[in-house]
Amino acid sequence: MRTQPFPDLPSELGDDQSGFTIIEIMVTLCVVSLLSGLIVGSMPHLTRMNTVTQSIAAENELETALDYVSGLIRNSRDLPLLSQQETKVSMVGSASSIRFVTLARTGSQQRVLREVELTSSNFDGALTFVERHRARRASDAKQEGEFAVVADLRSLEFRYLATSENATFVWDDHWTGAHRPYAIEIELNYVRNGRDYSDKRRVVLAPGL
Repeated sequence: MRTQPFPDLPSELGDDQSGFTIIEIMVTLCVVSLLSGLIVGSMPHLTRMNTVTQSIAAENELETALDYVSGLIRNSRDLPLLSQQETKVSMVGSASSIRFVTLARTGSQQRVLREVELTSSNFDGALTFVERHRARRASDAKQEGEFAVVADLRSLEFRYLATSENATFVWDDHWTGAHRPYAIEIELNYVRNGRDYSDKRRVVLAPGL
């Protein structure tokens, strides 16, 4: 029986085997450990950044709401409310709500007279700052409605300054008159991401105009 000799094995056979050396494994573990440390170490920083971002967003929302409401009040007019035609009362306000006639912007970007009530209302167990519109002309009735200004409200307060002539300003928690007060203060407080945010805005009016 004749045997065939084995062919020469390639000298690279031993180098071509898969796997890692001890040194490669140790280096890999060191790199993984280092990256894990960096990730864990950066978590508090990322958490702080997220908290700051949420806080800025909440403050911007509050400022935007106060700007919007201040604009409505600033554009108010000494015109009698529909329910006060005989007494000629142009503004009725309490500590929690206010009603007045204002020049409001509609969907067509035109400004028209509206009777507006700013108050708070309970929706699904949550307090919401709402704006209610009432048209002063029958042709504008389709634009009546109720709109949410701020959700998750903690409190809404209005205060009224009758005149600036006194040396000491006295703010009242109610107002009823044919003319608007000298100034109105609005204070909002709401909850965002488990934190309370509050701010106030004072609007100086020109009574009699």
